[in-house]
Amino acid sequence: MARIKTILLSIYLIIIMLFAGIGVCDAQEYNLYRNKEYQFSLDIPAAMNIIESRGPNIKMTASTPKSNFIMSVLVKNSPAIKEADDDFLLWLHQDSLSQTTSDYYKFINCDIINIPNHKVLVQLWTAKHTYPSMTFYQDVIMFHFVTNYKYFLITYYTNQGDMKKYIPAIEHSIGSFVDETGWY
Repeated sequence: MARIKTILLSIYLIIIMLFAGIGVCDAQEYNLYRNKEYQFSLDIPAAMNIIESRGPNIKMTASTPKSNFIMSVLVKNSPAIKEADDDFLLWLHQDSLSQTTSDYYKFINCDIINIPNHKVLVQLWTAKHTYPSMTFYQDVIMFHFVTNYKYFLITYYTNQGDMKKYIPAIEHSIGSFVDETGWY
C-alpha cells in the first residue's frame, strides 16, 4: 500500500510539473479545430498544419512544418459508457499496457486528472521508431476520456527531450476541448 501511495505521489508531481509549464511561456496563437461528425472542438497551435488522417478512427492529425510536434485525435463510439469514471480509466490503463509492445512504446507514468467537465487518463510514454538507416525516439503524452458515448484519445508527440517546451501548448489545447454534442 505504501508503494502505491509513493507511485501516486510521483505521478501527481510529474503531472503538476507538466501542467505548470515551468520556465516556459505560452505565447502561441491557436486555431479552432471543429469536427461536426463527432461533435467536438479544440484549439491547435497555429504553427501546426492539419494533415490527412490515417484509418477510420483518426479524426485529425496536425504537425509543425518540421514534424517535431505532432498531435492526433482518435474517436470511437462507446455505446456502453456515457462518461468515464476512475474505474473505467484504470481498466483502460491496464488494457493499454497489455496491448502495447515493449519494442515500440515504453511506459513512463500515468494519472487521472480533470479537464473541464471530464475525467481523463493521462499516460506518458517514450516511443521508439526503428528504420533501416536510423532509430529515433519521441516523448508521447496521451489523454484518454469518454464523453457522451464517445471515446477520445488525444495524443501529442515531440522529439525526445522536447516535451517540456510544448507543455503550454498541450495544456492550452487539451484544456480547450469542448464536447459539442447536440449543437448541430
